[in-house]
Amino acid sequence: MGKVCPVCGAAMPEEAHFCLACFSLVADAPQAHRPSPAPQKRSGLPGGRRAAERIVAAVLLLVLTVGTLTSVLDAGNLSVQAPPKQTDDAPQTLGEETAADANEPGSAAAASPSPQGNAGAGSVQQGSLLPQSSSLPSVLQPSGTAPGNGSSFGASAGTTAGSSVEPPSETPAPDKNGAANTAPAEPEYDSFEYEAYSSTGNRITLTKYTGNASKVTVPAVIDGKPVARIARNTFSGDAGIREITFESDAQQTLLWLDAGCMTDLPALTVVRLPDTNLGVYGGFAENCPSLREIAVDNSQYRFENGALYYWSSQKWLLRYYAPACTNETLTIPSWCAGIEGVCNLYENPYLKRIDMHKNTTSFPMDNMVNDALEAVNVEAGNPRAFSVDGVLFRKSDSGQYSFSLYPPGKKDKSFRLPENVCLSILNIRCPYLEEIWIPKSSGVDSPDSLYFRKSFPNLKRICLQTGHSYEAQCRSTFTGTTELYEKGD
Repeated sequence: MGKVCPVCGAAMPEEAHFCLACFSLVADAPQAHRPSPAPQKRSGLPGGRRAAERIVAAVLLLVLTVGTLTSVLDAGNLSVQAPPKQTDDAPQTLGEETAADANEPGSAAAASPSPQGNAGAGSVQQGSLLPQSSSLPSVLQPSGTAPGNGSSFGASAGTTAGSSVEPPSETPAPDKNGAANTAPAEPEYDSFEYEAYSSTGNRITLTKYTGNASKVTVPAVIDGKPVARIARNTFSGDAGIREITFESDAQQTLLWLDAGCMTDLPALTVVRLPDTNLGVYGGFAENCPSLREIAVDNSQYRFENGALYYWSSQKWLLRYYAPACTNETLTIPSWCAGIEGVCNLYENPYLKRIDMHKNTTSFPMDNMVNDALEAVNVEAGNPRAFSVDGVLFRKSDSGQYSFSLYPPGKKDKSFRLPENVCLSILNIRCPYLEEIWIPKSSGVDSPDSLYFRKSFPNLKRICLQTGHSYEAQCRSTFTGTTELYEKGD
């Protein structure tokens, strides 16, 4: 005989202890049989309650299943997240400034360099180890993320599943200037002699390197005092030095490199400059024939194709040219105003040609070029200078164009001077020229150098246009042949 659920009144088998209608537990009566309670009138609610309870149970089961699956995925590092979307609006950089920002002449950041160099947008901020992933070039963007932190630069070694980030290579990558990114030596605190930089004694000037390392790291701070100047001959006559690296430190707010602070270092190949308020004098490295690389990450300087450019608060100028740069042509960039008068072009034996754009305002002088130079070319339309067959003519303050630079390596045996210029030759010495033609409209400012072959030691013939005012003087002083020619010859 069956029994009735005491809660909802539903019929139940005699052996059942659980009501399937209302999910109530029904216990057996202890020992004595108790009469069943009077049947109660059932309402329409139990059916709806049963449906609702089934839905709740299903939802709970689904939640438990999803939670379990999520835990499994997390444990297996299987979650994959798309990288930040890159746009083509502007190139992204790794802490470098592009030509469109502070490195461009006239920009506010370039005109007022930060004491700490490049600290602009995109640079590594204090307290962080790497730039944010959104600042990386698209080719460096990771394709996956490390678990837990939403970044591809997690603390775990190796690579994360689904990520394109590779473990570090054993071979160091080159820096942005092409030099090998080898780890610099530790700073040599006890290998320098120094003196007070100023009367206050708060900073010091290094005067002599006493060590014997091939890779030298110059400390930014010695004995608690920032290094503010590297004096002339601090590094001098040491055939073993191959690299000189300057340590960067926030305590060092300025550093001057005097002319000749590195002198007679035949093996020196690389100089790495610090990220600070930096002053590099022209000729800071003298007689260092192997120097080919100047690594610099500083808003005041740029090193490109063997040339060190300096921002002079109003314009970029070429200040130093690497003696070991093997390029035969130096092209002045459009953003550079020209070549500074202290530039050491004479130390490079490979340079044969200099090309200058029409906006150039600073030109090479005759005493600063090398013997191999064959041509200096100026783009047409320059209001300050022009060139003819690789010979440079410059405009003076009075408006007169003068013979400014005849390349020492120019191999032509004959040259015709253009009309309305002044032949002024002081520091040129070209062994190839044997004949020069001078029109009547062009004067001779320094006849000694021409007539006595100080500039052209193998000059054999001077051709003057008929009626030239220097004919009599030329015939009486020049030991070679003096001839006249008619206009049109």
